[in-house]
Amino acid sequence: MSSTATTAAAKGGRGKAKASKAVSRSQKTGLQFPVGRIARFLKTGRYTERVGAGSPVYLSAVLEYLAAEVLELAGNAARDNKKNRIIPRHIQLAVRNDEELSRFLGGVTISNGGILPSINPVLLPNKKGGKGKGSETGSMSQEFLWFPFDLLLCRDVITFWFLNTKTNSISRSINLCLFVV
Repeated sequence: MSSTATTAAAKGGRGKAKASKAVSRSQKTGLQFPVGRIARFLKTGRYTERVGAGSPVYLSAVLEYLAAEVLELAGNAARDNKKNRIIPRHIQLAVRNDEELSRFLGGVTISNGGILPSINPVLLPNKKGGKGKGSETGSMSQEFLWFPFDLLLCRDVITFWFLNTKTNSISRSINLCLFVV
C-alpha cells in the first residue's frame, strides 16, 4: 500500500506532491528591482486604500530604468576621468550633462558632487576678426565705460569699474573714499 501512495503522489494523485521552488514576482517579470518589497512599501505607506497587482511591477520597472540610465552615464563619466569606481562627482556630471535627467533632478543636491565646469562667456577673450590697426586706436571715452559699484551698499567707498568695450573685460578699478559728515 505504501508503494502505491508514493506512486500516486508522484503521478498527481492524492497526497503531497514534490515541493516546487517558489518564483518571485521579480523573476517572473525579469526585473532586478524587488517587486514584492515595493508592493509592501506601497501598502504600508498608506498612499491609497488599495494597491493593484500591476502597480508595484510598473513602479519597479521605472525605478530600474532610471537607475540603469544614471549608472550608465556615471560609468561613462568615470571612464572619461580614467577611474574604475563611480563617485558622487561622476553622478553629478552625468545628471547635469543630460538634459532630461537635469530637468528631472533639478532641485536635487548631490552631496560631494561639486559643480559643472563652466566659464561665463563675458570672461572669455573675443576672437579677433579682420579688424585693421586703425580701428584699435580710439579715444579713452569711447573705449571704456564706467559705472559705480556698491554705491548703495557702502556709503564711504565707491568703486568704479572700467569695462573695456573692445575686449568686454574689466581692466581697471578705482576706489574713491567719501567722508560722510
